[in-house]
Amino acid sequence: MSFSAENSRKTGNTLWQEGGFKSGVSMIAADGLLFARSFQSLFLIEASPKGYVLKSKVEKLHNETNSWGKDGGWVMPVLSRGKLYIRTPSELICYKVK
Repeated sequence: MSFSAENSRKTGNTLWQEGGFKSGVSMIAADGLLFARSFQSLFLIEASPKGYVLKSKVEKLHNETNSWGKDGGWVMPVLSRGKLYIRTPSELICYKVK
């Protein structure tokens, strides 16, 4: 069964879903894109009601773990003036986004 974006807003029905993300996903949306951090990976996803479109992926952002043995925290990425900032347990990473 398919749903339109407008119908989904009215009904609350899921338009699409994608597996493979670990717990503690943090995500922001900007300019039609989703920037999702999951465990030690960063995903750039096209924000479309038509389906999941992975535009890019960075794996192994860091090798650190936090005191609970997890991925080092679920800090929200920040996008400002064309730069995406991601904090890891021991550093701040900056990507230029175009």
